[in-house]
Amino acid sequence: MIWPMPILEVVMDYLTDSELYFLLDFFKGYWHFLLSLECQELFSFLTDMGIFTPTRVLMGGSDSVAYCQAPVQEMFEEFLYNGLLIWLDGLIGYAKSEEGLLKLLREKPDGADAWCRRMVFATTLAGSQPFRP
Repeated sequence: MIWPMPILEVVMDYLTDSELYFLLDFFKGYWHFLLSLECQELFSFLTDMGIFTPTRVLMGGSDSVAYCQAPVQEMFEEFLYNGLLIWLDGLIGYAKSEEGLLKLLREKPDGADAWCRRMVFATTLAGSQPFRP
């Protein structure tokens, strides 16, 4: 795997001509990525209450950062460096005009539906039932 983390000094140049921005937070992004069955045993650890085997990617693994950055970049690849910058669970949109920013916000990445169908969200909206986008 090629290291997917952008060099901040380089990507910040994309923002120099922009005047309008929006931020999106992929809250607890790591917890949305399933840990493969082959890796679950490797990440298991012993506690005073028994063995804990995670089913989601944990922070602190040597490749956890790259593993989480790469799929998010893939999901938004048509917008990456063309109105959108990604750093792990933070997405920043940028544009020179209000029209450009609104156009970017209305756009929908082609792969987003496929990704959302494969990701299980254990999240609730203001007391409503758990949902899956």
